[in-house]
Amino acid sequence: MPIRAKRISDKRDLARAVDLAARVFSTYYLGVEQWSDVLRLDPGYAPGQTFVVERGGEFISHVRVTLRRVRIGDQVGLLGGIGDVSTNPKYRDHGYASACLEEAIRFMREAGCCLSALGTGRLSFYRRLGWEIAMPDYRVQISADGVPAEAMRGYARRRFRLDKDLDGVMALHAAYNASRMLSVARTKRYWRRQLAFNTKLPAGGPWGFIKENPQGFIVITDRRGRIAAYARSRYAQERHEVAEAAARDRASALALLSHLGEEYRARREIVLDEPPDGLIADVALTDCGGQCTVSRSGKMVRIIDLTRLFGLMAPLLSARLRKSDLAGDSGALRLNTEMGAVTLAWQDGEVSLLPGRRSRKAWRLDVPYRTLTQMVTGYRSAASVLEESGRLGELQPSQLRTLEVLFPRGYPHTNRPDWF
Repeated sequence: MPIRAKRISDKRDLARAVDLAARVFSTYYLGVEQWSDVLRLDPGYAPGQTFVVERGGEFISHVRVTLRRVRIGDQVGLLGGIGDVSTNPKYRDHGYASACLEEAIRFMREAGCCLSALGTGRLSFYRRLGWEIAMPDYRVQISADGVPAEAMRGYARRRFRLDKDLDGVMALHAAYNASRMLSVARTKRYWRRQLAFNTKLPAGGPWGFIKENPQGFIVITDRRGRIAAYARSRYAQERHEVAEAAARDRASALALLSHLGEEYRARREIVLDEPPDGLIADVALTDCGGQCTVSRSGKMVRIIDLTRLFGLMAPLLSARLRKSDLAGDSGALRLNTEMGAVTLAWQDGEVSLLPGRRSRKAWRLDVPYRTLTQMVTGYRSAASVLEESGRLGELQPSQLRTLEVLFPRGYPHTNRPDWF
């Protein structure tokens, strides 16, 4: 008999689902009431985004979906975040969590998601369902006494004030992340709910890795009183950890790091959750003697809707083509995967999507959609992905060059406070 998961939105059913998750994750000492409050504050969660399997009147498996609007070039697409995957230990390894995830995938497709993401240590389980490592975890580390104190000259610092600073911080965040693949495009409502969400999280709960310290949200202002940089910190025992930061330019980035080095000198080490190609990371690495470590694993991503994804990517692919030596070329490429196919055509620096049609001039590339995910996000180079899948030897040099232009190596990143 096939296992059937169902979507729930009734208040009492949601309380039962939360009770299951709270019991499964009981080592975090997070009660049902706290858990429910956290979900209520999450800016991307709403009733009807919870999926369960029921047996004998008991919920035995549970999955939650959180929606985020993420950047794909200069476009914004919907990403479905997977969280709280939990099954009663008595019923594990029987396909119940898989059934919940399959139902969640159907919901995400209907909701208009092009991608899904999750964080886990169970890589093989989620790979079977289509997710693949596509976002590493970055840690940029600097010594607290390695930042020049004089860098703060001409700048001032203060604690973030919601009524006064939100607009300036919002604008800086948007500009800093404008070209960052999978960074979240936040509205003012999202900002307000997220701040409430991250400050009210229990420090020991399953969301502890994003628990924000309200006293650690600081802004750096220039001589005219304009916000030039900010940092949001989280609770940590031995080092000072910055969950998110942004700066207007190199001088303000160095001023921000100077402030952090002075205020947290007793911690000796400052760790930033920042990709190595970010402005603040670059300043930390080149001007402050820092170092960057990249996890071997990281967060997993799954393509939900191939056509919708490449429709959003077309302007980004066009921009990449125009900046390359292939700007004047024309051609077509059919990407064929187990979940379907898309055909990309380009001419005069413009890439367009030909859904449902196969161009006679298109060359075909058969690639598993899990590995295509790594190419799309920029997690790995096209050559590396295709070599692993055994496809590299099938390509002509000109075809490989096209793939390198369309899908360059990048640093996809979702800020820690936006995680789920």
